[in-house]
Amino acid sequence: MDDSRLMLDALRSLTTGEGAALVKIVEDNVSYFCPFEALGMAHQEIRHSHFLAYALDPNRPHGLGSSILDALLDGLNGASAGAGATNHIRDTDDVRVFRERDRIDILVEIRRADARNTVIAIEMKIWAGEGRGQLERYEQKIRKRYPKDRWDYLLCFLTPRGREPETSGKIEWASMSFDNLFDHVCPRLAKLGADEPGVKLFGNYVTMMRRTNVAKRIPNKELAEAVGQIWAKHREALKYLFDNEPKPLNDLMSRLREDGEGMATYLSEAVGEKVALDSVIGQYVRFSFPGLIEAYPGLGTGRRDWLASGSQLNIELIDNIDLGAITICFGVTGWGIDGSGEKFRHEFIRQMNNASNEAHKIEKRVQHYFERNLMDERESGSDDDSYNLLKRKLVAYLKEHLPAVREAIERTQQVWSGS
Repeated sequence: MDDSRLMLDALRSLTTGEGAALVKIVEDNVSYFCPFEALGMAHQEIRHSHFLAYALDPNRPHGLGSSILDALLDGLNGASAGAGATNHIRDTDDVRVFRERDRIDILVEIRRADARNTVIAIEMKIWAGEGRGQLERYEQKIRKRYPKDRWDYLLCFLTPRGREPETSGKIEWASMSFDNLFDHVCPRLAKLGADEPGVKLFGNYVTMMRRTNVAKRIPNKELAEAVGQIWAKHREALKYLFDNEPKPLNDLMSRLREDGEGMATYLSEAVGEKVALDSVIGQYVRFSFPGLIEAYPGLGTGRRDWLASGSQLNIELIDNIDLGAITICFGVTGWGIDGSGEKFRHEFIRQMNNASNEAHKIEKRVQHYFERNLMDERESGSDDDSYNLLKRKLVAYLKEHLPAVREAIERTQQVWSGS
């Protein structure tokens, strides 16, 4: 019997034979709908900050009251986190939650008429590291905004495993893991009742964090035994499956790289605006708009180490393996080639912020606007149907957003020409 027939028999044993019951146990434990994962939140740090800020705010209509904030206070008061003395939130407290105030992920103000006020600063690091002197700078901003004669400080450095911060200043930032936070949150949520929508939502968040190993998984004896037996009895079949895993996103993006010029021609005809393939680098495929550069010369004043055309605008497609999708955005890229080019870039960012209702900082080298997942793995493949679907989705995306982008360019050109 040849090797291919032996491997086919091994795979059948895993999927329909003696291994099928064990595989069913694994599927039942891991097949779980999570709204956060459906939104692609697991690997996007900014969305974690948005959700936690929402959950921490007792004024929001999530039905959790101050449970999450009280749980955070429990954890911080049990650690060294500045000079905090606030134990729990009272009905008379004035609580305000801010995102990105002074560039800090989350700031919570707790104002009290009959006691000292408290400010809580939370800096979250899931995948990224600290910037040089980052926490010390944040501490200085906190002390300037909240004088210590009227405010107590609780500073929290929130990470997957509770690693110690490296850039603290005079006030220590308490390291807290997501496990520690959830250990304080879950008992409080249990008192609210499992049927409360807010409790279910936060429970989904906790589940996602455990599934993605941001928080530790809860041991499951049945699942562990099933996995152990599968590996013991079907190791060769599993290794073969891993080695031959289909990569539909890679296949689709490879075809796009090969057909970049053809795709540009197709898009130009479909949307009535000339599109050109500008650069293909790693997981990125970028297209620019020669007609817009000709009509609005300021658009072509970017440095050419980013885009060969020197365009300050491109559409960018990314093979985003972490999200399991091809993502797309309009990118405002690079620095201006000179002082005049920088003036155009600054104004262009302001106009694009207005057009998109997004808030991007001029200091960043690259700004991504109208970013979304264009196609996910289930839609992607090497066949013609998948590639034609990509074409249609690209056209729909450009038709939806290009009018607002054109308007932003025109307004920028008017300001730039008059400066």
